[in-house]
Amino acid sequence: MKTIILFMLMSIFSFSQSFNGINLGRPYAETKIALETKGFKFIEQKKPTTCIFNGLLNGFDVEILVLTTPKTKIVWKFYVKIARSYSWESAERSFEKYLDIMTENYGETEDKFTIFKDPYYEGDGYEIQALYKEKCNYDAFWETPEKNNISVGLRCFDGETVLTVLQYENLNANQLKKEEESEINNKIF
Repeated sequence: MKTIILFMLMSIFSFSQSFNGINLGRPYAETKIALETKGFKFIEQKKPTTCIFNGLLNGFDVEILVLTTPKTKIVWKFYVKIARSYSWESAERSFEKYLDIMTENYGETEDKFTIFKDPYYEGDGYEIQALYKEKCNYDAFWETPEKNNISVGLRCFDGETVLTVLQYENLNANQLKKEEESEINNKIF
């Protein structure tokens, strides 16, 4: 029975975007093999639903977080840390580079945000601090014809290094994740 359900899920989720030729909405075991075939190495499992891989992509070190549903282990999201920057100018160039690549692949987006919140502003010399303190948003979002989400953005987790991050999210698999989490919570509480 589980095999039939898994096959049905794979059929439903097969219409999804991909990163580096690897589709979301597939079982984790299949995704792991696909990543390893492309030269990525499994690093660690952070949570029961998050595994980290790293490797080279176009000569650059890349870290990929693979997020799965809690029960069926279907991949619902890739969180790709694709570039590191140590200056605001470098971070902006990286953002624009990947924005251009994504725009070429997915078309123009109306959902692009380059916003600073008080007391920060672009050109004040504290842009990285603003990003770290969540007083700056540098993000662009796309929705595919299948209603999946893709984004490029800048993130800072340590106050010094800015990461350019790509996110690929399969909305059908995300819905499955929510249902599985709800089912788990209903059994516990």
